[in-house]
Amino acid sequence: MNHLTENIESDIIDKNVAPVVHQRNRLTLLNKKEVVHSFYQFLNGAIDTKLRFIAKDLAIKAFLKYHHQLQPLKHADVNAEVDSIKKWIDAERRGEYLDWNGNNNLSNKVCRWDQVVTKQINSILSCRDLHCAEFNQVVKSPSTYLKASSSKELGVVACKRTPAGTFLGFYTGECVTPKQVLRGHTFNFDNLFSIGNGQFMFANDFLSCFGRYYKRSEDDHNVCVKRLLWTDPQKALCFITTRDVDKGEEFFIPYGCENWEEHDDDLIASTSFRRVSTQLMAKVPRNYHPQDEALYTRQEAQILSVKFGNN
Repeated sequence: MNHLTENIESDIIDKNVAPVVHQRNRLTLLNKKEVVHSFYQFLNGAIDTKLRFIAKDLAIKAFLKYHHQLQPLKHADVNAEVDSIKKWIDAERRGEYLDWNGNNNLSNKVCRWDQVVTKQINSILSCRDLHCAEFNQVVKSPSTYLKASSSKELGVVACKRTPAGTFLGFYTGECVTPKQVLRGHTFNFDNLFSIGNGQFMFANDFLSCFGRYYKRSEDDHNVCVKRLLWTDPQKALCFITTRDVDKGEEFFIPYGCENWEEHDDDLIASTSFRRVSTQLMAKVPRNYHPQDEALYTRQEAQILSVKFGNN
């Protein structure tokens, strides 16, 4: 940790002081958002890029050390501050610090999450992607809710009974190269898929697609991910149900589909590509070997994708 935080002030581009973290009981949604964005600026501005790939707790401690050097705190509880910032990062990545068309007042201390975020996501995506909206609805993840009622995670459930072999939509977002991925920080891997040709699809935007919210499952996935031949990168990946799914049942995809092994020699030789692929494959549970339960071959999925309309 010391070698990462030593002379940390000289490694930072943005010298602005972040809001006082220890005043968390008085912070509004906007204040918390500013803390999180200051943390992101800290990571992106650090000359030592290792900061972007270490564990989140260590990165936050490095951020706090830098922050406290500029604004010393008496009796600061670092562990409590780390826990708070971790929660705020999760909240920011759930969309709790967005205005959502005036429905979420950032001067409040709490976001009316269920009523605001999920409703807005579904409303906007449904108007934009009519064919996808016929089957997909973003909700507070039922599987997560059963494990921890206080947890806030999003999932996707079937709007109606969905037969096996149903085309659910494409995975859309920003097409990025491995070098572009590595310019960010480790949290950028959360919504990243390999689409071939040395490129990745980054669907970090809350309104990128319904597929952004599919949960992964080790043993009970009911949706497969197919990588297609593409000229439009927004249609490089598609989702197809592998069995009948009842109305209200959650859609699950397998682990491992974030990355595929069919790499060209020049891609294998790319240090950036290998590094990103390693980060993606690190998410796959140990000793997990997904089986291809797709009802259609890649060629058949390609034909289905042509017939599927985005709107």
